[in-house]
Amino acid sequence: MQEIYNYGSDQNIQQPNIWLPESIFPGFKEFAMKFYFECWHTSQLLLRALALGLGLDDEEYFFEFHDSHGQQVTFATTCQLQRAK
Repeated sequence: MQEIYNYGSDQNIQQPNIWLPESIFPGFKEFAMKFYFECWHTSQLLLRALALGLGLDDEEYFFEFHDSHGQQVTFATTCQLQRAK
């Protein structure tokens, strides 16, 4: 069995996030959004390195193709089920 939770930027109105209530999972939304933007920052560093590695004049060349609101993070966990005896 696998459980999956996907989310993206809260500013993406085309695919709004559905958050668990704070009373059920305190601090999750705050943690998740901080993690989202840390990943976004890391992706910018990788895109810049790729542009430089390819010898492009503009090290921010790829930025226009990847905005911070169109990305998604997935948390997934797999549980092994035991057969009933």
